[in-house]
Amino acid sequence: MGKKILIFKVLFLFMSVILNSKSYAQNCYEKEDKIKEKKVPYRAKKWIESLSLKRVKWFIEQDCKEILIEAQVNIEHEKCNIEFDTLGYFLVLEQHMNFLELKDSIRFKITHYFEAHYPKFKVLKTQKHWINSNNVNQEKKYWGAHLLSPYLYELTLSCKKDGQFLVLDVLISLQGNFITEEEIILSIDENLEY
Repeated sequence: MGKKILIFKVLFLFMSVILNSKSYAQNCYEKEDKIKEKKVPYRAKKWIESLSLKRVKWFIEQDCKEILIEAQVNIEHEKCNIEFDTLGYFLVLEQHMNFLELKDSIRFKITHYFEAHYPKFKVLKTQKHWINSNNVNQEKKYWGAHLLSPYLYELTLSCKKDGQFLVLDVLISLQGNFITEEEIILSIDENLEY
C-alpha cells in the first residue's frame, strides 16, 4: 500500500512539473516530506548510526532532477543535512552556516556578483558541502567516524529582478566563484518574507 502511495506521489510530482514548467530549464520545483525511519534505506541508517546521534529527522526530497533521502541532524552543535541516494549511498553533508562566517575575500566576491546581477537581494541560507574525497591536498574534517572534504558552498537567496520576486539556489566554489544558479519555484503554501 505504501509503495503505491509513493509511486502516486512521484507520478503526481512529475505531471505537475511537466504541466507547470516554463520555457527555460533552470527552474526547479522542490518538495520535501517527512518519512518514517522504517522507510529509510539500510545503508543510510547505518551511516547515520555511526555518528551516535540522539535525534534524527528523516525526509524524502524531490526536485526536478532527482529523489533523495535526507537526514536532518546536529553534529557537535552543527546543524547539518546529510543526503543519500534512494539506495542509501552517501552523497553529501550540508553544514549550515551564517553567511558572515565565510572568509572576507569569498564573501566579497559573492556579494559583488549578486549586486551586479540583482540590485536587491537577501541571503536566506548558506551551506558548506562536504563529500568523500581522496585528494590528499584538500582540507579534511571528521564528522563522527567519516573523514570528509569541503566541496562547495550553496546559497539560497531571495531577490528582485525586473520587478519580479525570485528565490534562487546558487552554487559557489570554495574560492568564491559562481558555478550555477537555479530558480526555485515555491508552491502556494510556502511563504518567504522579503
